[in-house]
Amino acid sequence: MRDESNIADQVSAILTDLDELKTAQLVGHSQVKVTEYASDAISVTSTTTGYTSEAFANCTVTAGSILPGNTLITHCVPEVYTSGGVLIDNKTDGRSVNVTVIETDSDNTNAFQINIYHTSTGGETIPAETYTVKFHIYSTATLTLTTQGGVYGSNA
Repeated sequence: MRDESNIADQVSAILTDLDELKTAQLVGHSQVKVTEYASDAISVTSTTTGYTSEAFANCTVTAGSILPGNTLITHCVPEVYTSGGVLIDNKTDGRSVNVTVIETDSDNTNAFQINIYHTSTGGETIPAETYTVKFHIYSTATLTLTTQGGVYGSNA
């Protein structure tokens, strides 16, 4: 059987593979390796005012220990699904999710609040809805995640 791809396609594929290998290798002595931490899924239910609904969830991120003089650096990516199992990707009319970074008083603690909004785009009434939320937190530190529904600090 004959290979249908031309030599340029083969060389391009080899160069791409080599480049991907380079980005996956640790080189030198001061590399930063980021780890993903995913929370358990929690459910939150929105409140509605007729033409809009909103729901909130929050996550407190704690590093067991970091060296004195350093501050914990983390990044949060929310994963939010409607009760119908549809991922909210901020591209669907009327639905959006955003992340609010919460100021904490500790160098080894960060907090994030997920704000989920559903807004009427055609004058329809928006009912209360239940969402499934997961927090994906990225950091170089070893973390513990604590999640809950509601606004941060509300102990909901």
